[in-house]
Amino acid sequence: MVEDAPAGIGAGRAAGARVLAVATSHEPGQLVEADVVVEDLRACEIVPEEGGLRVALRPLS
Repeated sequence: MVEDAPAGIGAGRAAGARVLAVATSHEPGQLVEADVVVEDLRACEIVPEEGGLRVALRPLS
């Protein structure tokens, strides 16, 4: 799940989801409960795989 707020991250964790946090409305330090924190979604590449999707992180140039 993708979230941008600590409450949403908590909800995702409570639901058993892995959480990708985007630091758009909160500072990265406030999002540390997420599995991964990125500055914006340009750092992510969505890769189709059998049975689902994989999110790969890529360096921004």
